[in-house]
This record gives sequence, structure tokens and C-alpha cells, in this order.
Amino acid sequence: MATGWLGWPPETAWRTPVPQIMLALDARLDWTGRGQAVPQAAPQKRESVADKLKAFLRGRPKE
Repeated sequence: MATGWLGWPPETAWRTPVPQIMLALDARLDWTGRGQAVPQAAPQKRESVADKLKAFLRGRPKE
């Protein structure tokens, strides 16, 4: 991980304690945006104009 994902030289990777490598990897993932789960928006249901007009005339809110 240190030489591949982080791009560190092998000498630095060998001398760095594993917890520090893991912290650096977490920071790198956060920085690149890969560590965050992006919530997906729910697909919106397409309503026809007629359905919207019916709902309006009936006085009912959109469901």
C-alpha cells in the first residue's frame, strides 16, 4: 500500500510503522474522495401533465 497507493519510495515504506501507513492511506482516500460513500438520489417518477392536473384539481398533494 505504501509504495503503490501512496507512491512512497520503498526505503520510506520499510521504515514507517504500519499504523502511520494506514493513517496516510485513509487521508489519501479522503483527499481523493474515494473514502466517502456518495448517497444516490432516488430515481424520480416522471408524471405526465395530465396526472399533475388531476392531482391539482382534486386538491391532493403530489405523492
